[in-house]
Amino acid sequence: MNRVLKWSLGLLTVAGAAHVVYHGYQNFADEVRENLTLAIRAYFSDEEILALWVFEDPIQDACFEAGVVVSTDNSETDAHSESQLPIERPKKSISFLIDAQSLEIIEKSEEWI
Repeated sequence: MNRVLKWSLGLLTVAGAAHVVYHGYQNFADEVRENLTLAIRAYFSDEEILALWVFEDPIQDACFEAGVVVSTDNSETDAHSESQLPIERPKKSISFLIDAQSLEIIEKSEEWI
């Protein structure tokens, strides 16, 4: 009986430790992802962000691939714009790398869509 009690207590301790480590890592990953998202939104704050993505796994060390789709501002309006159909504003897809430690953004490519 003593041996069964020791084994069950050991398994319970290991399960508890695994639970703490797993949730600690998840909280850390969520915090990093949130910091990256806030840095990207601040960098592209002068444009309307339609979509934003950050890949889960870093390419090297703490350098993540990411991208945004932004809508460029066309402020050319006509006096009779109410009677015309709305014109769709051009969109741009921008791919870049972001360093999770320094939050530095290095743009890789830009494409009109």
